[in-house]
Amino acid sequence: PYQPEYPIDFPDFRRSPRIMLQEPKDKITINKPENLRDQEKNDLFKTILPPLGMLTASFATAILSGRNPVMMLGMGSASLMTMGISISSFFTNKKTAGQQAQLRTSHYQEYIVEKVAQVKQLAVTQRHALAYHYPAMPALADLILNYSPRIYEKTSNHQDYLKVMLGTGAIAPSFKLDFKDDEQQKNDPLMQLARETIVEPYQYLQDAPVTTSLLNQTIGLVGVERQLREVVQALLLQIATFH
Repeated sequence: PYQPEYPIDFPDFRRSPRIMLQEPKDKITINKPENLRDQEKNDLFKTILPPLGMLTASFATAILSGRNPVMMLGMGSASLMTMGISISSFFTNKKTAGQQAQLRTSHYQEYIVEKVAQVKQLAVTQRHALAYHYPAMPALADLILNYSPRIYEKTSNHQDYLKVMLGTGAIAPSFKLDFKDDEQQKNDPLMQLARETIVEPYQYLQDAPVTTSLLNQTIGLVGVERQLREVVQALLLQIATFH
């Protein structure tokens, strides 16, 4: 079939109202896990020390003073009972602390999953906006071949006038992550989880359009001549297409 050299409507052209996709500017706060009291190694000793001291003092008093040993034995029994209650309370509290630690871990992991989804969506939105305004060369060629209404869409009144894509690479995200390390919790596995799943992966957006403005500045290119020709051609194609 016949393939016309120019679009059917050429040279008639109607520019469409410009769609301005904005990169997200949200601020995402990543909260720290709640503090959890550590069980000290000598907590049990601290728990039984007071009743043990009372028991020892009772027997020492009975021996040294020559008082009724039956009465001293009663006091010692009370101390033993207190010691038993203290030990029971210690293990109960230890079990409760273990359950609280499990709940803490479970709740914070769920929180991290929600935050990851939220941050990932912001990254996707930013990538979509960048890909729309700074399409790759094949997509740019399709706009030209289809005589897209987006041709010449940038005017001197737009803030991205003469702003072009140099290539792809790692760029800073348009959104902000607010995460503050706590010196007291720096070794907490949950803090490490937050760093590894949110903070570190989204410090930069990989393979994203790297842009610069040609307005009021001069750009120098250094490299192999063949590659420089391709870069210059890509820059000229962007300028000719959108301006």
